[in-house]
Amino acid sequence: MTPKKMGKKKAVTREPTISFVPGVANNLHATIFRYNPSMDFVPRTHTYTMEKKEGESVWELLSRIKHRHDGSLTFRGNCGNGACGGCGIKVNGKPTLACTTQVASSLDAHNTMRIDPLDEKSVKKDLAQDETLFFAQFLAVKPWIQLRSNEHVRQHKMSLQELERLDRAPNCHMCQLCNTAARTDLEKELGPAAFVKGYRYARDMRDGDVTRIKLLQSHFPVHYALKSANLCPRDIMPGEKMEWIKKQKIGKSTERSK
Repeated sequence: MTPKKMGKKKAVTREPTISFVPGVANNLHATIFRYNPSMDFVPRTHTYTMEKKEGESVWELLSRIKHRHDGSLTFRGNCGNGACGGCGIKVNGKPTLACTTQVASSLDAHNTMRIDPLDEKSVKKDLAQDETLFFAQFLAVKPWIQLRSNEHVRQHKMSLQELERLDRAPNCHMCQLCNTAARTDLEKELGPAAFVKGYRYARDMRDGDVTRIKLLQSHFPVHYALKSANLCPRDIMPGEKMEWIKKQKIGKSTERSK
C-alpha cells in the first residue's frame, strides 16, 4: 500500500496577545484604613496599587483587593446596588456607600484615593463598624407600633395620605451616613438615624404610644447641627425629621396629623 503523501502544513496565524503593562496611567493607588483591635495596638493604613477598571465601584474595588490580593481586608456589603445600606464608608473623607460610588470619580490628579471606616473610634475590624451602640439606639426609641387597647381585633390598613405622612422615613436602610456626617457621639447622644426611626412610628396613625414624642424630645439638645444630619442617599432628610420632633407639643394628640 502506497503511503499517502502529506501536504505541507499551513502556518497558523495567531492574534497578538495584549497583556497589561504596569504604568502610572493604568494604575490607581488606594490607601485603606487597617485595624484589628485583637492584634494591633494602633490603626494603620495600607496602600494597594491596582489596575484601573472602567465603571468599577469602590465596593467592587474592595472586593477585587480582598479576593485577589489581600484576603485579610474586612468590610461590609451585600447587595452591590445601594439597597441594603451595609457598605457605608468614607471615601476621601466623605461618608458614602461604597457600591454607589465610582472609583473614577474618587481619584485625584495622581490617581490616588483614601478609604476609611465611618467612625474610626468604633471599628470591629478594618472598614467594618462595631454596630452595638448603633442598634442599641434603635431599641431605645421603641421601633414598633403600639396598638391602642381597643384596636387589636381589626385590620390596620393605611391610606395613601397616611402613608405620605411618614415622609419617606420607612425607606431608611440604616446606612449610618447621617450619623457620620453629623459627627455624632453615640455614647453620649441619640444619632439622626435613631430619630428618623422614632419619627417613622410617631407619625404612624396606627401607633397608640402617646409617650413616644416625649421620649424623643428628652434626647434634645444635641451638639450637632441638624442641617449636617441631612446627608442621606435616599433623601430622607433626617435633620428635618428632627426639627419636626422638636416642635411638637407634648400631650397634643392632634400634632400627629399635622
